[in-house]
Amino acid sequence: MLSKELLKPRVDFHIHALGNDSDKTTIDTAKERNVLAVALGKRGGGILENVEELIRYGQEKGVRVIPATEYFVDNVEGIPGKVDLVAMGFNNNHPSTIEWAGSLKVWNAECARRQVEFLQSKGFTFAELENENQQALEMILRGDHSERAWALALIIASSKKNREALEKFKSQNIEAWEKTEKEQKLIYPNITNLQAKAIWSLILAPGKEGFLSARPPQKGASEFIRTIHEAGGAVLYSPEKNYDPQIWQKLQEIGIDGIMLWHGSTLKSPNGVALSDVVADIKKRGLLILGGSDYDPTKNHWQIGIGGGNTYISPRRLKEFDDYLTKIRDGK
Repeated sequence: MLSKELLKPRVDFHIHALGNDSDKTTIDTAKERNVLAVALGKRGGGILENVEELIRYGQEKGVRVIPATEYFVDNVEGIPGKVDLVAMGFNNNHPSTIEWAGSLKVWNAECARRQVEFLQSKGFTFAELENENQQALEMILRGDHSERAWALALIIASSKKNREALEKFKSQNIEAWEKTEKEQKLIYPNITNLQAKAIWSLILAPGKEGFLSARPPQKGASEFIRTIHEAGGAVLYSPEKNYDPQIWQKLQEIGIDGIMLWHGSTLKSPNGVALSDVVADIKKRGLLILGGSDYDPTKNHWQIGIGGGNTYISPRRLKEFDDYLTKIRDGK
């Protein structure tokens, strides 16, 4: 049972969706916890196909659903670094959004084919899968899954046909496997998800042998920001633990709309930089300061509306967001 303090009205601008019925459960939980609005979206820049249905469902429950997506790039205008961008409030049906989603689909389908071949070379099989896994594989190969590498790892971990190959892979990488399990077991309490995380971390994560970028060529930060702006939305820099002043400055030059300073916790100084200085500069520029729980239904470490237990984002941030979007749409 949550305390009265944790149930006071709030908003959450960072919640992950899976594109299935679990998203309605997320909205139900938001209602129970007095979360008035949620930004709900996929990773990998993917567009949530069922967002119109979720918006209607949210209206019935008294929870505003804001379309969102999270996009990773490995540099900004030539400046290297892991950069996480969160977009929200855009029109899913705008021509720019549709073109963006189409290019991602083509790219993801090609990368999925190559990653399946890579995993097969490691001894894993995608033949004779259980019905649910077969459907997931077909979705991945069509390019309809924004987190294809994770989804492929999950298929392997949950497939009976791969149990022998999985044990062999684990024994060949036992030290790294056990290290990953130790680090991630609180986040992934489900053994299948934990094994999938180990597979992903060892051979599919950035820098690993089977990694392929979720970002198509020529679809960098500038293009992402332009696309979202054309569709009436806003893009924010989500530094998490990797705040980079140089990256932040360059993002401002190419049109970033603000920064996510809450990430599953209370407002924190980004990477040792004085928080008061960062906030003052953002306010001076008229940019947004938002954040959220980073809730993910496949994990167990953060919760809707409260993150690790001490996140609180006032409903006034929703008004600030709406006012800012109005300026974008009015061309100001």
